[in-house]
Amino acid sequence: MRILVTGATGFIGRHLVRTLLSANHEVAIMVRDASTASSLSFPDGVRCMEHDLESPCPPDFWKRCGEPDVVYHLAWERLHQYESLHHIEENLPRHYRFLKSLALGGCLRVVVTGTCFEYGQRSGALSEDSSADPAVPYAVAKHCLHLMAGQLNRQTAMQLIWTRLFYLMGEGQPPGTLFSQLTQALEEGRPYFELSAGEQLRDYLPVEEVAALLCRIGERVRRSDTLNVGSGQPVSIRTLVEQLVEKSGKTIQLRWGALPYKPYEAMAFWADTRKLRKALEGSGS
Repeated sequence: MRILVTGATGFIGRHLVRTLLSANHEVAIMVRDASTASSLSFPDGVRCMEHDLESPCPPDFWKRCGEPDVVYHLAWERLHQYESLHHIEENLPRHYRFLKSLALGGCLRVVVTGTCFEYGQRSGALSEDSSADPAVPYAVAKHCLHLMAGQLNRQTAMQLIWTRLFYLMGEGQPPGTLFSQLTQALEEGRPYFELSAGEQLRDYLPVEEVAALLCRIGERVRRSDTLNVGSGQPVSIRTLVEQLVEKSGKTIQLRWGALPYKPYEAMAFWADTRKLRKALEGSGS
């Protein structure tokens, strides 16, 4: 298949590009700065297109991209500044305008990454049938984009596959996340690391597995849908942190309870992945 990936230089994007190439797909990427993409040493066969979402796409943008069979839209600014109004005031209109340009240009299928934060402060196994109740601007903007893109889906031929990602970990993780901060502390030989009490139950997947699932979704799901992307298995933050420290072979004092829990997150939630498994086992039609 011919595939376009936005956000290809990000945490998930760089892994997804390599996964798609390994599956013998023809891949193009959209980036703000081609020099950033070149620093990641993508294979020569990857076509690179420069475009900043601050600017409107030309009417024939999808055609200029080679009329890809699937567009993976991963791009999003200030991803981990969850409480910034930038998500609502800037990101939301830019990304809706981009999706609209794809739909009007002839794009037939787009896979967009949403977030488990769209569910809000709900506990337990979260299914796609659970109503959304986002509590922070980042999640509000993602959920609004989902609703707005759904209207495009109803009025154009473009299929919308909305993937609600749960938690990820792995190589290239953004610096503000828990595990990137812990990894840095271990590498620097710091004597201690401060955390919350660590009793939260979360749903984590290695980023490579998320990339593989997204690849399969693009290959197999041929209708508009909303899908959770997670492991379906809850695990405590304390367990994950202790495993990472043990694997590193280094010693650090873990100061549990030194930080408060985040007020916008429930204590225990994870993905109900039955719908995802069913979609990938069948044809998705």
